[in-house]
Amino acid sequence: MQLQNRFKDEDKIRVWIDHPYSALSGSNQNCSLHHIYSCSEDDTDSIYNGIMLDYEEHKEADTHNQFEMGDERRIKYLALAIRQIMRSGYINKPRDIRFLEKIKPDFEKAVALLRDNII
Repeated sequence: MQLQNRFKDEDKIRVWIDHPYSALSGSNQNCSLHHIYSCSEDDTDSIYNGIMLDYEEHKEADTHNQFEMGDERRIKYLALAIRQIMRSGYINKPRDIRFLEKIKPDFEKAVALLRDNII
């Protein structure tokens, strides 16, 4: 498997080791990290900005501009990423805190989905 994107190697390894399956389907076929928010923005290398998807899911997600994919899908992806990260014991880094502050309204919606067991 090869993960090619702007995530730091240590974060790619952590996500792959802790969660080698798609967060959506549970598949482990050609999985890779997908940026939830556009990778042209600052602070998007936060581990919270990545979700493991299989090849077909990633291809579908990439056909949408991340800011136009729809709030519902983006928040669902974010909630799944948050759940995976929380389970892994990851300790937030300054870039993660900056990223979460930047997306605070979406972060709060994603946490509410998790809290209410919707995701």
